[in-house]
Amino acid sequence: AAAEAFQRARDAEEARSLLEKEMAERRRAERAAEASEQRFRLAADAARASVYEIAVAERQIVSVYNLGRLLGGGQPETPLPLEWWLERIHPGDRAGFLRKFEHCVEHENWYTHKYRMKYCQGHYILVEDTGKVVRAADGRALQLIGGLVDVTDRERAQQALRESEQRFRVALENSAITVWMQDQDLRYLWAFNPPADFPLAALLGKTDLEIMPPEAGVPLHEAKREVLATGEVKHVEVSVPTPACMRTWDVTLEPSRDPEGRIVGLIGAGIDVTERRERELALRRTSEALRRSNEDLQQFAYVASHDLQEPLRTLQGCTQLLERKLAGRLDRDTEELFGFVLSAAQRMRTLINDLLAYSRFDASYAAPAARVEMTGAVQVALANLQDAIRTAGAEVEYGALPAVEGDFVRIAQLLQNLIGNALKYRRAGEPPRIRIRAEPRPEGWVFAVEDNGIGISREHLNYVFGAFRRLHGKDVPGTGIGLAICKRIVEGHGGRIWVESEPGKGSSFFFTLPGTGLPARAGVK
Repeated sequence: AAAEAFQRARDAEEARSLLEKEMAERRRAERAAEASEQRFRLAADAARASVYEIAVAERQIVSVYNLGRLLGGGQPETPLPLEWWLERIHPGDRAGFLRKFEHCVEHENWYTHKYRMKYCQGHYILVEDTGKVVRAADGRALQLIGGLVDVTDRERAQQALRESEQRFRVALENSAITVWMQDQDLRYLWAFNPPADFPLAALLGKTDLEIMPPEAGVPLHEAKREVLATGEVKHVEVSVPTPACMRTWDVTLEPSRDPEGRIVGLIGAGIDVTERRERELALRRTSEALRRSNEDLQQFAYVASHDLQEPLRTLQGCTQLLERKLAGRLDRDTEELFGFVLSAAQRMRTLINDLLAYSRFDASYAAPAARVEMTGAVQVALANLQDAIRTAGAEVEYGALPAVEGDFVRIAQLLQNLIGNALKYRRAGEPPRIRIRAEPRPEGWVFAVEDNGIGISREHLNYVFGAFRRLHGKDVPGTGIGLAICKRIVEGHGGRIWVESEPGKGSSFFFTLPGTGLPARAGVK
């Protein structure tokens, strides 16, 4: 009996010891599980992911973590039917989700799927669903364990990148630009839109020294080596001989870098500018020829005007001496003939002087950018015309005028010519009324010189600014130079001039000038 009691006590002690060990192992396992779950939750939080477990046979969501953070709102209580999940998927994506679910259960062990889920505020976000199918020993699907990540911003960025790449490709395909990449040894890796004389097959794996003659290849190769050495962008222009002709290329070179910023090669872009350079050269030659022609023309006009003055003075002087010498002995017809000769000589003198003045206005003249007070320019013009204004009984009104940029002397002459034109072409029996005003425009100021004169017919409006264009014959004094000079002055200031008029209703001459200031005070003379 004693032996049996001792054995029972011994067995109980062993059983207790085994139980304590089992409980200790269970506690260690529980702590490890808690630590693993904590790490899992930290990883899910860091990845901003929602993790779920779906029981396939029951079609239930057994557990879900972080879904409230992903979709907003609170964390749902589990278990949940699969239909609860479907209700939060966009109606257009539900059928695709179910097809993917059934396919994974039957055929796959891993799956990835994208679909839209409803956010708490009513809009939809795009999620990427990635997970694993857990199967039994016989291959039956038991669980789907996966995670959801919001990829809305990533997808938008990728879509924007795809659209940008597409626009870039379309732009390149419809342009004459060639783009290429070379490695550190300056061998071509790829090229887009290569020129016909250098097809892609002839470029790949080779350097410029191998595909171009030395006079073109060496300078271009050295420029590229400099870009690799300095890491700076470089622009060069290179002439490349082809079977047809010499072609000129405008090339931009830029270093290519890896993610760490190290230079691993070179990216280049070039465009054939041969025709452009030829046009520029032809334009320079034409401009130079035109400049020489203008100089010759001005010199000719000056010499011709100067040389014509001498015989004209002789003609006038001799005619006047002859008239005085024969005074009292001439009949009326002869005296009238002498008058015709002297009048014609005076008109010739005026014409020569105007021709000389017009020749001094170079068509390529560009006005200096100095501040000009238009009120002061008007006052100078009126002072120069005061006798004509007084004789005609004219009234000249000028409103508030701004400051402009230009040449004061020539702007004053412009105004003097326009005011003088209004005095000259006035209506008989009616004193001239002349008004000068200005209005702001985006390009500066537009000025108007308006009169109540005889006006201009519509068919002549386009001809009044031509040199020696006179519309009223000898009835009105003048040579037809004044408005031509006005046109050159305005165009030399970067503006334009035009006229609006009707016969018998006066004329309005408009011109534009670049402005710098606000209007000054008004005045009446």
